[in-house]
Amino acid sequence: MLLAAILRFGWAGVNSFAFDEARLSLISLGMARGGQFAALGMPSSAGVPNLPAAAWIFAVPYALSPDPLVATLFAGLLSLLAVAGVWWLARDAWGPWGGIAAALFMAASPYSVLYARSVWAQNLLSPLAVVWGMAAYYGVTRRSRFAIALNVFVAGFAFQVHFAAVALILGTLYLLVRWRWWRETRAVLGGGVLALLALVPFVAHVACCAPGVAEQFAGALGGEAQIDLLSFRETLRLAVGWDWGYLAAGDWALPIDPMVTALLAGVVLAAGLVALVYSLLYAARAAAPSHADRGKILAEITLVWLVVSPLFFVRHSTPVFIHYQLAALPALAL
Repeated sequence: MLLAAILRFGWAGVNSFAFDEARLSLISLGMARGGQFAALGMPSSAGVPNLPAAAWIFAVPYALSPDPLVATLFAGLLSLLAVAGVWWLARDAWGPWGGIAAALFMAASPYSVLYARSVWAQNLLSPLAVVWGMAAYYGVTRRSRFAIALNVFVAGFAFQVHFAAVALILGTLYLLVRWRWWRETRAVLGGGVLALLALVPFVAHVACCAPGVAEQFAGALGGEAQIDLLSFRETLRLAVGWDWGYLAAGDWALPIDPMVTALLAGVVLAAGLVALVYSLLYAARAAAPSHADRGKILAEITLVWLVVSPLFFVRHSTPVFIHYQLAALPALAL
């Protein structure tokens, strides 16, 4: 946790603050201090505006201070909490060494650090995904109705923060079928209704005041699509920390080939993947989720969590960027 805090809070102010960060800050400031409820988010690379949930979240630090550095540190705090969440999951299911290994990866992975040091909607993907994962784990192992409702809500709310998080809905659908969550009708409906209520301001604004936005969405969704494995390549880059120098130092980045560190990270991740698959196959004989079965359950949740994000972008009509896979970063740590 100390290492994670130093990397996220150290060198305060040495971070990006360009168009995206400024635009999101202005929307959040208008909501926190100008009395303007945010119904639209910042523009996206898909040519349509994002939904406003990221502005709602960043309105919290801007309510405390108009200084964008406070909002930047707030993003770092959420990332720090995500490190703690990953540690808790691995510690509860696999013991102290599993917890330390997962937390170290999440704390020091270059993209985990660099995407926690700016006011950006994508920087919220990993913390939200950790909440989704913890709720999934509690919902399966404890059959907690609150956890099931929370998982459904986060799946329906996270894409309102950034479109890339829509992949979490696929994970929740798997959980609903695999562990028969659909039987917990009130919990599932409760989480789903709350997520839909969060969507109401955007829909109402588009319907009454911004008909052009609906046309933008129709154009983006109806555009020419392609099928490829770019999303899996970007997930692999995210996993091994490949080519992060430019993100850290821009044109001043040293031309150092990260092959050695990438290979070492790849070996560790491959070993972890083998262990997860082995645990999952062994879990086929497991009965009800006792304490001894928690590791097997988390292995299955982690593998699903890891796959849904790149799988969603196999067919795409928009560019596929590495930060679209940030929801899978906690699963990589696990």
